[in-house]
Amino acid sequence: MTLSGVKNRLYPYKQILPLILLSGFVLDALLTMATGTIDVSGEVFEYTPSYKNYLGMGALVLNVFVYRYFRSFYKYSLVSTLFVGLFGIIIFSAVSTKIGINFGRVGIKLEVTSLLAILLTYMLNFDRANFYIINFFSNSQTPEQLEKYQKAKFDEEVEVFREKFRLYPDESLIAILEASKFVPEAKEAARQLLASKINKEKL
Repeated sequence: MTLSGVKNRLYPYKQILPLILLSGFVLDALLTMATGTIDVSGEVFEYTPSYKNYLGMGALVLNVFVYRYFRSFYKYSLVSTLFVGLFGIIIFSAVSTKIGINFGRVGIKLEVTSLLAILLTYMLNFDRANFYIINFFSNSQTPEQLEKYQKAKFDEEVEVFREKFRLYPDESLIAILEASKFVPEAKEAARQLLASKINKEKL
């Protein structure tokens, strides 16, 4: 499978991929809690989780719940979770691993697990994230930047409707395409779902 094919397969799940990454760290923490020991540089120590570990697990469960039932608020809950995790207020892995960044005489320490999730989120939402960043530091946007932002926003809304319509029968999807009351994002989601079903039938 080509890189483009992999990207297309992962696209419907791109918003939850950061949670899947964090789930891997939480799973490792749970296994470490179950054994009660941790190996550090070849030495085995008794392991006791801190309240920050439990907060990280709770935050992960909360984000999954928001993603499933309150999708429009998911991006806010994810960004908030990654932000507090970045500064070590909550921890997803068994132990805290930080990297230091210095700005002259001032330095800060960032949690590696949350930093990795932030980088993944940024890459998955590259065009839209860049639009917000550029807009924050500049009052002007080029037509190309605005077009990329609008496309990223459109695709994000389509993904929400795809999730909502995924169990709809073909008749309902066709009705959505033919009705005038649905927004373009909903129609595009219905079109993609129908096309996906047709492709599966051809295999």
